[in-house]
Amino acid sequence: MELFTSNASLTWQLATSFCKIKFKLKPKLLAAFAIGGCSALVVPVAVAKALTAAAVTAAPNAELTSTQSNQFRPLPNEDVLPDWYLAIKPKHSTLGVIAWDLTHNQLLVSDNARRAMLPASVQKLLLATAASHRLGNEFQFKTRLYAKGMSPASKSPATDGKANNKGTANNKGTANSKGKVDSLYLEFSGDPSLTQAQLNELLAPLKGLGIASIGSLTLVGAKEASTKARGWVWDDLGVCYAAPVSEFVIDENCIRAYLVPAKDGKSSQVRLPKSGAVSIDNALTLDIGASPDACRPELEVTGENQYRLYGCWHSLNRLPLSIAVSEPNAWARSKVTAAIDKFGISIGRVSFANEVASGAHLLSEHSSLPLPALVTKMLKESDNLIADAFFKTLGKLETNGADFIGSSQAMEASLAELGLELDHSRLLDGSGLSRYNLLSAQTLFNTLELIHDRPELNSLIEALPIAGKDGTLAYRRGFGAPPLKDKVFAKTGSMQGVANLAGFATSKDSEIAFVVIENGLVEKAEGKTREPGFSAVFLKALLSR
Repeated sequence: MELFTSNASLTWQLATSFCKIKFKLKPKLLAAFAIGGCSALVVPVAVAKALTAAAVTAAPNAELTSTQSNQFRPLPNEDVLPDWYLAIKPKHSTLGVIAWDLTHNQLLVSDNARRAMLPASVQKLLLATAASHRLGNEFQFKTRLYAKGMSPASKSPATDGKANNKGTANNKGTANSKGKVDSLYLEFSGDPSLTQAQLNELLAPLKGLGIASIGSLTLVGAKEASTKARGWVWDDLGVCYAAPVSEFVIDENCIRAYLVPAKDGKSSQVRLPKSGAVSIDNALTLDIGASPDACRPELEVTGENQYRLYGCWHSLNRLPLSIAVSEPNAWARSKVTAAIDKFGISIGRVSFANEVASGAHLLSEHSSLPLPALVTKMLKESDNLIADAFFKTLGKLETNGADFIGSSQAMEASLAELGLELDHSRLLDGSGLSRYNLLSAQTLFNTLELIHDRPELNSLIEALPIAGKDGTLAYRRGFGAPPLKDKVFAKTGSMQGVANLAGFATSKDSEIAFVVIENGLVEKAEGKTREPGFSAVFLKALLSR
């Protein structure tokens, strides 16, 4: 086979043999590999010619990079910066931008495409791709109830103790024998969608069997080293979008409460659910009419799911509080025991374990929605808990433990199977919440290529937020009117100093894949008019060119 290679002395046979031995790669996945300090790109000539011919009409003389898999569209080493793009490019933030016309196979913009930057929630595109590939569309989270040593309630004849003319005791009706379970096991799987109502249904068979007492209750979940990833900002940890990612999840590990100011504006009350799973010490003061910037409520963790609310509140309006639990094990124990108690069933010892004891038999099972439904919710709403639940599930398949580090390795391995290499990236979680994550616009663009080009991943396009219609793009400034409304399907990624967008846009005659990573933003002072972000300005110019 004739080859196009950056080192002509290498043969296809040598390249294939080396990569099979060194990296255990199939020949069809061969792309870039290193021998000593020499990098060599091995691509059949027909493929190389096709890629080169279709390369970049915006920059026909640009040198093509030699570090990408041959299944991806090649980017030039030099930036491609049209005049219209330079006219709108921000001066005070850092950008990584790619736009490619998929219909006409033409690169439109490439700016700083290989620089690793903070991805925020656009990282969920990689997680969705890896989970869909590795777990499959039939995957569901399972929560199961097991019993060992169970004696259901039974009815037996009751007598008055006196013999009748047949020599047997007189029957006085029936007497109930209360049921019991020696050992009950509730096995969790990290289902991010499990609700209290679903948990109650799972436990309902206990009541149906007439169980009155449980000797020991064991909550079972895979071993986990941490419920939070490195790089999660400490002052995010008390809010529900950063809820702990645990095997034990009920009601999103989130406490929904309200701060209710008194009508006289002199005091306030925190209203909590009646479960008793949490407590909040309210030390908040009211300063009606004060500036929101100068009068804000603050929250601190003081114990196991115990909190102190302090600071200031400036309004008589009721304030919704969404507080992440601090100890998911204690949260689960409280929620489960309260549910069983409502059935009138007593419980002895409560403990935790990593597996169900042998000999226990299945009583009931709850299944989550299939993977596509959960991934759609994750992408549309940018749900961090769902993302990191899938992230940890990938890790459990490889290590039998729910660990963030092992999960990162498992996610990278899944993406490598698709040809996406992450040598110049850093992934600490699946949600993008960690500020230690680093991705380039090129890596995100390659992910979009996989989603677009592989039929089994095409459904992820429909799962993306639609401009002016749903998800995180429903009300985003600049996306609610033409030419962007209903024409942009993209994942948002926002955190302090970061405003990213990656997905697809359609015009009259083109489908465009794009990535906009913008870091280094400074929020405007209160009172200043907020203009549409650069992503909206960029896409309007792109679709109107």
